[in-house]
Amino acid sequence: MWLTRLALRNPVLILMLSLMVLVLGFVSHGRLPVDLFPEISVPVIRVATFYSGAGPADLERAITMPVERAVAAAPGVDRVESASKQGVSVVSVWFAYGTDLDSR
Repeated sequence: MWLTRLALRNPVLILMLSLMVLVLGFVSHGRLPVDLFPEISVPVIRVATFYSGAGPADLERAITMPVERAVAAAPGVDRVESASKQGVSVVSVWFAYGTDLDSR
């Protein structure tokens, strides 16, 4: 109730306070750093091995599984994914966020 009486007795004060809030809002909005697409580096390393003429089952047994076991022992590994196709084996190693891949 006291705020209503203050506004009715001092309309110029309320007008100046309202304008001050608007100006402060516009100035703050202009200086607010907003990035819709922040720079994110996904900590992933892919190991591709090419062996022409080998079938997917042979590649998986001879190359993919030993590479998976070797990279899974690295510190900070979150998960390991692999794909074996005719003549190509790809192993993806996903590390926990914050892991420095340059030190590996």
